[in-house]
Amino acid sequence: MAVHFETLDEDARRYQLLSAYLLLTGLMRRVRMTLSPNASDALRYRALKHCVLSNGIMRHMELPAGESMPFVVGKELYGETVEDAVDSLEAWSHLHFAATQSWHDGRME
Repeated sequence: MAVHFETLDEDARRYQLLSAYLLLTGLMRRVRMTLSPNASDALRYRALKHCVLSNGIMRHMELPAGESMPFVVGKELYGETVEDAVDSLEAWSHLHFAATQSWHDGRME
């Protein structure tokens, strides 16, 4: 059960990182999703990840030859998994809670 809570905490952290990155790069303007205002950050991360990938706002890419560390550049998430790439955003000190989310009536603006 502790593993489940750790996953939720990791996804909540990833939500903060990915949403801050989207805000700072201007990609958030293309995000349209509706969630309950009471939704957890872990649920918001999964919905945000699905939204950006399924709508072509961002793409998941394999690491280029010779690269071993996940990273994000522009609209591309490079890593074995999307989560690996999003986790790499933690190294960007200005992303740590750099922007507050703008939620109105359960909609991300």
